[in-house]
Amino acid sequence: MRFLLHHVRGPISFEHLKTVIVRDEDGDILEIKPCSTYTEACQVLGLVEDDSHWYRQWKRQLCLSPAQLRNLFAFLIAVCGLNKPITLWENHKEDMTEDFLHQTRRNNPTENIEYCDALFDNTLLILEDKILSITGNKLALYGLPEPVHDQPESTSKDVLRETSYNVQALRAYMAANGPRHSRSATSLYSHHWNDRK
Repeated sequence: MRFLLHHVRGPISFEHLKTVIVRDEDGDILEIKPCSTYTEACQVLGLVEDDSHWYRQWKRQLCLSPAQLRNLFAFLIAVCGLNKPITLWENHKEDMTEDFLHQTRRNNPTENIEYCDALFDNTLLILEDKILSITGNKLALYGLPEPVHDQPESTSKDVLRETSYNVQALRAYMAANGPRHSRSATSLYSHHWNDRK
């Protein structure tokens, strides 16, 4: 917000600070863009960089172990001021959770285990511990999902069997076999998947 106070002329409110007026070389107004955050307004004005340089750095580090990636992710959030950590989380949560998946597959060799919310929750718990130790803040402050703290055994065989499935394979199966099902089964399927989106 300090950057905006130095660069926005005559602000009349905090919301006015988040409204960016884009002008051409002659000073004529080209666009009035309302921004949702002060950081976004600073990015539109070119006062701060976006996260693209951090994303490039992350891609260079993908050869690291999942534990090292979790450390890097926590460092980027807590120390480097990553603007939208949720984007990096959504794109690379599987990379940070890969060791949990392999461990769970070793412990349950008869099950076909895929990435699932229970495994991602383990990663979020570790990330939250790391970020809490550095900043004293929880993940929600950074726009990340909060882990479930009171799960009895989040990687138990029953939980994994019921929550670990390949969504793309199920959708492909339903696209190919959907017309063969009764109207009520198709309706139930459509209702279920529309609720999940």
